[in-house]
Amino acid sequence: MSPRLVGSRYAQGKFDALAGLHRLGAAVHVLEKQKQILPLFAGKPARWLHPWVYDWPFEESRLDEAGLPLLNWRHGLVEDVAEQLRHGWKDVARDVPVELEVDDVHIDELRNGRRIVTWDPHGRHSVKVVVLAVGFGLEDAGTVGEARYWERDDFEATPVDGKHREWMVSGCGDGALTDLFRLCIKDFKHSELRDWIDRDRRIDAIRARIREIENDPKLLRDRVALHEAYMNLDADWLPLDLREDTEVTLNVVDPIFLTTGASALNRFLTAQLARRKAFTLRPGRVSSVERRGERFVVTLDTKRQYEFDRIVRRHGVEPALKEDFPLIWEALGPQRESRENTPTLMAHSRKRHWREGMFGGGAGAPSGRRNDDGDASSSLAGRLAELRAELKQRTIAGEDTRDVNAAILSVRRQLREGLKLVPECILNDRYTLLEKVGKGGFAAVWKSYDELEGQLVAVKVLHGQWAEDRSRLERFQRGAREMAKLRHPAIVPIIEAAQRDGEHHYFVMPWYERGDLRAAMKAGHVDREGALKAVASALEGLLVAHAAGLVHRDVKPDNILLDKQGRAALSDFDLVLAEHTTAGTQTNVGMGSFFYAAPEQMMNAKDVDHRADIYSAGMCVLFALTGQDPPPLHARRVWTDYVDNVDCGESLREAIRAVIADEADERISGRQLLVAIRADMEMPALATSWSGAVIMKEARLVRDVWPVESGQDQYGEWAAFRVGSVVQRMRWIEPGSFIMGSPPTEEGRYDDEGPQHIVTLTKGFWLADTPCTQALWQEVMGTNPSRFRAPLLPVERISWDDVQMFLETLNERIPGLDVGLPSEAQWEYACRAGTETATHTGRDDAAFLNEIAWWNGNSGGGTRLVGKKAPNAWGLRDMLGNVYEWCGDHYNASAYERGVVSDPFESTGRDGVIRGGGWDSGARNVRAAYRRWYPLDGSSDRLGFRLARCQSSPR
Repeated sequence: MSPRLVGSRYAQGKFDALAGLHRLGAAVHVLEKQKQILPLFAGKPARWLHPWVYDWPFEESRLDEAGLPLLNWRHGLVEDVAEQLRHGWKDVARDVPVELEVDDVHIDELRNGRRIVTWDPHGRHSVKVVVLAVGFGLEDAGTVGEARYWERDDFEATPVDGKHREWMVSGCGDGALTDLFRLCIKDFKHSELRDWIDRDRRIDAIRARIREIENDPKLLRDRVALHEAYMNLDADWLPLDLREDTEVTLNVVDPIFLTTGASALNRFLTAQLARRKAFTLRPGRVSSVERRGERFVVTLDTKRQYEFDRIVRRHGVEPALKEDFPLIWEALGPQRESRENTPTLMAHSRKRHWREGMFGGGAGAPSGRRNDDGDASSSLAGRLAELRAELKQRTIAGEDTRDVNAAILSVRRQLREGLKLVPECILNDRYTLLEKVGKGGFAAVWKSYDELEGQLVAVKVLHGQWAEDRSRLERFQRGAREMAKLRHPAIVPIIEAAQRDGEHHYFVMPWYERGDLRAAMKAGHVDREGALKAVASALEGLLVAHAAGLVHRDVKPDNILLDKQGRAALSDFDLVLAEHTTAGTQTNVGMGSFFYAAPEQMMNAKDVDHRADIYSAGMCVLFALTGQDPPPLHARRVWTDYVDNVDCGESLREAIRAVIADEADERISGRQLLVAIRADMEMPALATSWSGAVIMKEARLVRDVWPVESGQDQYGEWAAFRVGSVVQRMRWIEPGSFIMGSPPTEEGRYDDEGPQHIVTLTKGFWLADTPCTQALWQEVMGTNPSRFRAPLLPVERISWDDVQMFLETLNERIPGLDVGLPSEAQWEYACRAGTETATHTGRDDAAFLNEIAWWNGNSGGGTRLVGKKAPNAWGLRDMLGNVYEWCGDHYNASAYERGVVSDPFESTGRDGVIRGGGWDSGARNVRAAYRRWYPLDGSSDRLGFRLARCQSSPR
């Protein structure tokens, strides 16, 4: 067989380069340098596959610049393609049919020794001989589902002539290490290994140690110590089934190879393989690759040569591109210059596993040279000591000391304020500060560039003079920590909390293009309606914070941020007061902003509760309506006229008066204020009073009744409810008994799926026939947190806590609906639909999964439209695959040991339980009995839910 060398892939995952080319029967050759390609393929038909695929502009308007030449049917001699590169990348990559998916590819029989490939709906035909230039291992395979990357590859092929083939993995980035795992471990999949890790509590100690490693500045500066720290992590319990049919060599420049920018998970796994001697380590840099017949000769800079049947090569980022592919580097100049402000697939889709909470906020950050703020501070302190000694000597000698005193004052000021940050400073070798966009008495906010993720972020840095003030530092860090716990679209998420670089304490948030509400209104980017909508959204986030026991204490227009689409989120929890902490200020002095703080907050900030925040939210409503700050608190004589003259409906005016009452006990609730705002936006001329607005709102919502229609079909009884224009159908599930769990003989079974036991459900229930869609979530919540966007895709990236807020809002909107989440027993009972096999097809093998589920064998790297797969016997679709589904109860690993039970429900526990598997799950996890724990406040692009409604009968 001809050798194949593995390279790059399409970052979003809809069409994987390698797997796709193998499907097409293409001969794939990956070489390391541009100069190595031209001599080998000169004069042969070829297409050039560009390595810059991860920087494909996300905006549809710029698809003509998309770096996805795999779907660009431009052919010619390799010299012609190289010549085109000299004229710019845009000419090479235009007319890209990006909507094309793998399912549209059909491979016909060989004709005259050549394979004919048809791509529908475009109907293009061609023969493929492809030059794949180089692979950049920048995307964490575990995030997108690396199973597709190796799908239909020949890793499992019988060794040639019964001999082991020798492959070579070069480099230690995430891409190279993922290749290494695939070569060393049988049937390796990141997702399944992560499932093992997540299910074994022994990982907690490993997580804790990795956090210590990654947050130890001294350790990160010492490459040898860092390497040894990872090598000393012992997890012999990991189920690493090593391959025996392959000899693997890891080629590295330096034997201290665990100090690169790979994620913490991959460093950890590589260390475990090294401890088990799963590969041979060969130090040295590759200097050339030559083709000799059917084999390849690799020469290292040590002058030693090795022959291989196959080579896997991964590069770093721009330095390697510039050195090895100068034509491509030059052609991408304009894109490189505008990349900073251009959303890319990398920024939208690539999230390293450590960033998803595997090892905590700091784990996996690239090591290397850190800035020397600490050294600078020590230098200043030493200089101050020298100046004081000189001052003493001059004073004793009776000499002039004015210049020394001035110098002492200057140094003391520098020490007090900390080392000054300026544009182009880099925090922790990751965040490049671009522009200071905000400054208060507590901290400054910088527009910054995240070098690791390739995206704009906001970095909030505590002022240097407060670095040694434990009270202010704790308040600053507590605000970030509390924000990080709150998962809601209307609350600004935290990318990294409680970070430190020398004397600079900071945390990192997403960048909101339109800035805060005050600036957006001043710039004319937001009108009255948009401002009112933004305040309503921020109020939703505020209610979530209140439900978590937090009081914000600084709600104002400046702390309501807007993204490019005008979506608003509440920020700046620096003054947050939490129920589980002592008061956030050491005195009774008021905190908050002058125009927006409640009277009781200005008198005593320690003892305020959520009602002070609602007062501030009412003031923000006034700002949204007028575009200016309301009168100060002491100017009460003008308040009546001021509110009377605000341009709004009488219902909202009454609500404003009620929410800004002097006495907290006289104020209406935040939810009542939210109802009044929404009523004013939807029908400002109809309501004449606040109470009337609430009544009219409820009257309108009563039209959203349960059910709006019902009937019976081959699957049984069904009923539907409507929210706005969205209809959700529910299926009636009769009460009954079933065998819960899996038998010991079921392939892929986990221990917590047993022992099998009989469960009786004494009450029937309604269950949605599909997972909750984004259209339904959007209609109820007014937001869409999902990564993959389309109305009929399942909603995802929602926590269990988010779902509770959704259920509360939906049930308020449709009186009598009373929906919730199914219990774990209800979910499995409905999923099985009378069967006792691994799936409801009645079969135990994965071959039939494609008929009923979207999983990593067919999903194409993301969620798919609900309801497109065959239903089970009770008419339920997508019970397996597409997205994991939250259940209503909590996870208990030993719950099944109780034996025969009726209506089981786990009401306590620190984690929730999710079922069904998702779009990136292997067959092992797409089974009726598979169960998994997940943090209640956690969210993922693989995780959604489906609605349930209990009642004694369907009538």
